[in-house]
Amino acid sequence: LIERNARRASDLIQDLKQLTSANSQHEAQPLCLFELVEHVLQHLTIAQHHRLIQIDNRIDPQLKLISYRSEIEMIVNQLIQNSLLHAFSPNAAGKIEISAIQTAEQAVMLIYQDNGAGIEPAAQKRVFEPFYTSQLGRGRSGLGLYQVYSVVHGRLGGEITLSSELAQGT
Repeated sequence: LIERNARRASDLIQDLKQLTSANSQHEAQPLCLFELVEHVLQHLTIAQHHRLIQIDNRIDPQLKLISYRSEIEMIVNQLIQNSLLHAFSPNAAGKIEISAIQTAEQAVMLIYQDNGAGIEPAAQKRVFEPFYTSQLGRGRSGLGLYQVYSVVHGRLGGEITLSSELAQGT
């Protein structure tokens, strides 16, 4: 019991450190979004029971932007990890697609979708709240999507929206 709680406390501290380091002072730089997502996918560790999940990077390789590399990497990684934890049951097949479009306002819209379990309507209103998790008591901190929300709205000056249907994906 002590070891489990110590591990949970350590995980929570790591999540909080990651949240504060996302506010680092490095400069925006020119990026190829396709290559950045490919880099995240190459370094992604997927548990054996999620090997049937296909992840497609559908971003135009010509799409360039000026932004913060580590923040976008964290967002993409966190969204994938969240899907793997919540959207797909172990040993189930599934698909995650990541695409992007350049909008008229010279901004980029990153579109992330999975065909997993979906999110219940009541939970959709809370997923971006700090410490909210559907896996309470299973070692999850509930800071992942809060961190994504904070970086998108803060450092990147953007917006994030969620659309989900049960059994239809997110």
